Amino acid sequence: MGVGVGDETELDQDRLVNREEPGKRLLAVGVIVSTFGVAVTMLPGAYNPFGPAKAVALLLGCTCVAAGLLLAPDLATRALRRSLAQRGAWAGWALIAVTMLATFTSLDPSQSLVGHYPEYQGLLLLLASALVGFGVYALAETERAWRLFGRAAVVATFVVAGYAALQFAGADPVAYERIFVVRRVRSTLGNASNLGVWLCLALPMLVARARAEKGPWRWASLLAVAFGAIVLAWSLSRGAWLGALAGTCAWLIAEGRRWERARRVRTAVVALASVAVVFALVIALVPAAGGRLSGLLDPSSGTPGWRAEVWAASTRLVAIRPLLGYGPGSFRYAFPPIRTAAMQVGETGTQALDDPHNLLVSAAVSAGVAGLLALAWLLAEGALAAWRLGGGDERGPVGPALAVSIVAGAVALQFHFATIDTAPLLAAVIGCALAGASGGEPAVAPPTPRARAAARAATGLLVALLAAATVLAGGLALADRQVAASYSAVSAERPWSEARTHFARAEGLASWEPAMTWAGGRAATEAMTRTASSDSFTDAGTWMSATVARLPLDPLAWAQLGDVYLIGGLVGKDSARLDEALPVIEHAIALDPQNGYRWAAKATALAALGRTGPATEAYLRAVQYAPNDAQAWAGLASMYERAGQAEKAAEARERGAALLQDAAQ
Repeated sequence: MGVGVGDETELDQDRLVNREEPGKRLLAVGVIVSTFGVAVTMLPGAYNPFGPAKAVALLLGCTCVAAGLLLAPDLATRALRRSLAQRGAWAGWALIAVTMLATFTSLDPSQSLVGHYPEYQGLLLLLASALVGFGVYALAETERAWRLFGRAAVVATFVVAGYAALQFAGADPVAYERIFVVRRVRSTLGNASNLGVWLCLALPMLVARARAEKGPWRWASLLAVAFGAIVLAWSLSRGAWLGALAGTCAWLIAEGRRWERARRVRTAVVALASVAVVFALVIALVPAAGGRLSGLLDPSSGTPGWRAEVWAASTRLVAIRPLLGYGPGSFRYAFPPIRTAAMQVGETGTQALDDPHNLLVSAAVSAGVAGLLALAWLLAEGALAAWRLGGGDERGPVGPALAVSIVAGAVALQFHFATIDTAPLLAAVIGCALAGASGGEPAVAPPTPRARAAARAATGLLVALLAAATVLAGGLALADRQVAASYSAVSAERPWSEARTHFARAEGLASWEPAMTWAGGRAATEAMTRTASSDSFTDAGTWMSATVARLPLDPLAWAQLGDVYLIGGLVGKDSARLDEALPVIEHAIALDPQNGYRWAAKATALAALGRTGPATEAYLRAVQYAPNDAQAWAGLASMYERAGQAEKAAEARERGAALLQDAAQ
C-alpha cells in the first residue's frame, strides 16, 4: 500500500522526534544538575566544602547540556536560528560578546577568564550559565520543561531547608565552623546571601507547582514553599528580604491584572500581611535578626550604608574605564586605591573585596557601560517575556512565576553578586521565559546538512572542553581536601614536613589554581610563627613569591609575602629579613594605600629595626585608616614611650585596651 506525501512528512517528523528524544533527556538532566544540583553540592572535609565541589557539579551539568545538544543537532540549530530572530535572545548574545571583549582587555586576563577561588565569577561562569540558559531555550517546551524544573526545585528546596534546620539547631555536620564561624543560616550554599538569592529565584517556581500539581506533588510543593520561606527569613539576608517583598508585589501585579478590584485588594492585604508575619516571627525568635535591621545607614562592614559607599566609589572606577571596564574578577585589583578607611573589609584587614555587592554595578566595573546596558537589557527582556506569557492555562501560572523569579532575584542581587550557586539558575529562568515568548518550536526550514555537521562539530568540541574542565575541577576539589588536612596538621603543631606533604599533593592536583600555592604559603607562615621552623620559612617564601608572580596586581598577596619576611625576622631576630620585608610591604601599600593594617605591618618592621621616628609615623597612618586595630594602638604607645612622650603613650595604650575589652565582650 502506498504512502502519500503528507504521510511521508509525518513519518519524517516522527523520526526526528524519536532521534532527538535522548538528547532532550540528557539536556534536561544537565539543566537540573547545573541549577539545582549545584546548589546542594558539598564536599565534607575540604578546606572550602562548597566552591570547588560546586564548580565540578556545574561543569558536569554543562557537559550533559552540551552532550544533549550534540545528540540533537537539529534541535540545537533550530534554537540558534530562533534566538537570532528574537530581540531578548540578542541581549544575551550582546552580554557574552561584551564580557569576552572586557576579558581580553582586563587588568589580568587569566584571572578574568576563570575568576578567583572559590566563587569563580569570571567569563567562564557567564559562558556556563549562558549554556544552561540556552539548554532551557532549546527545549522550547514550556509546559514540560516547567514541570521538570519545578519538581527539581521542590526536591532541592527540601535538601536546602533540611540542612538549614541542622545549622539553626547547631548540628551542622560539615566542619565549616573551624574556618568561618557560622552566625547566620547558610545551608548548602556556603553563604547566607547566596542562600537568600537562590531562594528568591526558586520559591516562585514552588508556588507555581503547588497551583499546577495534583496529589502528592502538590502537597510536597506547598511544604517546600513554607520551608523555603522560613529559611529565606533565617538567612538574615536583607537583600533577599527586599527581593522577597519585591517578588510578592510583582506577583500581585502579574496575577491581579485579571482580577476584579475587590479581589485584588483582599489578596494584596493577605499576601503582604503573611510576609510581615513571617519576618516578624523571625525577628522575634532569632536574636541576630533585629540587629540586621539596626544601623542600616552605618558605613561599617557589611551594612547597606557600607554598600552604598562602595557603590558610589565604584562609579569613579566606571568613569575611568567606561567602555569595557576592568574585566571580570578585576574589582579586587581596581578598588583598593580608591577605598576609604570606612570601607575597610574584615576585622583584621586580611579579607579582599572581590565584588561591589551589586549586580549592575559589578557589570559596569567588569564590562563597562556596554556590559551594564547589556545585562539590564537581558533582565528587562526576560521579565517582559514572562509577563507576556500570562498564566492560568493548562501549564499553570508559568508567566507570573517566571516574572516574579526574575524580579525577586534581580532585586536581591542588587545587594550581593551572582555566584556558581545562583547565576545558572537565573540564566535558566530567563531562558525559560524567552523560550515561552518565542512560541515554542520555530516555524523555520530544517537545518541543511552543512549546518547540521557544523552544529555537531561545534558541540562535540564543546563537550570535550567541558569534560576536560570537569576533570580539572575535580582535581581542585581533591586538592581542597589536602589543604584542609595540611591546616589541621599545622594547627595541631605536628612536624612541618607532614603539612608540607599535603600541600605538595594539593599543588600537584590543581597546579593551575594560584589559591593552592597561596594556601601553602599562608600555612607555612603560620607554622613558622608557631614553631620558628626554618624549613617552613623557606617554603613560605617560595610559595608566596610564586603567588605574587602569578597575581602581581593583588595587594593581599603582596601583603602576605611581606608577612613572611616580617614574621621570619621577628621570630628569628634577623634584621636582614626585616630589611627584605620593607620593600614588599611598601609595594602592598602602593597597591592598597588606605589599608591601615598594611601601615601597621610597615611600622612593626621599622620598630624592630629601631627606627622609632618612621615607625611612629607609620603607626599614626595605621590608626588613621584602621582606628579599631588594638595592636596598632599598642604599637603606637610603645613608640611614644621610646620617644619619652608618656602622656601620648598613656592615651594610645588606653585606646588599645578599650578596643580589646570591647572585642572580648
